[in-house]
Amino acid sequence: EYMGKAGQYPLFIVGWCAIKSLGLIEALNLNSRSVRNFLLAAQTNHKASNIYHNSTHVADVTRTTYYLISSTGLRKFLKPIEIFAAILAAIVHDLDHPGVDNSFLIKSKHPKASLYNELSINENYSLCLAFQLLSQPSLNILSSLSPKNIAYVRYCMIQIVLTTDNSKHHEKLGEFKAMQINGFCPENDEHRILVLETIVHCADVCNQAKPHESSLKWTNLVQNEFWEQGDKERELGFPIHRFFDRNSGDLAFALCQLSFIEFLVQPLFSAFQLFLQDQCPDFDCQPIEKCIDSNKKYWMDLVVFHQKILVPNSKK
Repeated sequence: EYMGKAGQYPLFIVGWCAIKSLGLIEALNLNSRSVRNFLLAAQTNHKASNIYHNSTHVADVTRTTYYLISSTGLRKFLKPIEIFAAILAAIVHDLDHPGVDNSFLIKSKHPKASLYNELSINENYSLCLAFQLLSQPSLNILSSLSPKNIAYVRYCMIQIVLTTDNSKHHEKLGEFKAMQINGFCPENDEHRILVLETIVHCADVCNQAKPHESSLKWTNLVQNEFWEQGDKERELGFPIHRFFDRNSGDLAFALCQLSFIEFLVQPLFSAFQLFLQDQCPDFDCQPIEKCIDSNKKYWMDLVVFHQKILVPNSKK
């Protein structure tokens, strides 16, 4: 869909439209040419050979980040510099992603695993590459900002991108819920950054929050990339998680999606929706909630169906 509408440059187009539509070029006195140069560099530094973690996925995350900032009403709490940092974080969060997860890099003793002490390897590498790009004069879209604001953008970007490491999901969700319980304070910088972290995290895992037809397309892409990783693990003699093993069958495929919804997507979006109901009551969360419920039912029904095939006398 993105490739059809944005040609071969989906991230460039979506990134530019988001930055322009949010009025960030004027608000922050950004150099338009540098912005375009940086977006083109970001576009070309994503592996087109990746089935899922490519510039099209990142364009979708960037568009969803834009939507959750601009359409919910949360923008009223955020400074332009923070919105800019969130859009940048979305754009670079999977920069030069290798198409395998952090656990594979650790098992294969990849040099990046040692470099980043086996902590959020892909995320730290993407941030490192992003800042290397920004250090080039022709790509430095931060050049018009004060040193204080440059440091703040970098800090926000680091916090947001590291939150996209799903191994941190429960920790960050706990922090977000605690903030809600204790009371969101719009004047508190860390509270606003936590909101931005949650926005981009939601955008990154939102496939099961989309209408079913669209959700299924994205799901098939990410699952095929998982299977490719499983194939590599088989070749190297590594143990393969059944969700990454293409030989595990349709039941494992359905269980993978159902588990992802139940343990990650639904808890995350439920907490975010509660926050929106408190802070932005005019925003209608029901369409998102209905999509998640509908997709969950679809995968649950498939699990039951395949369980009955495997165990004909099963009552479930």
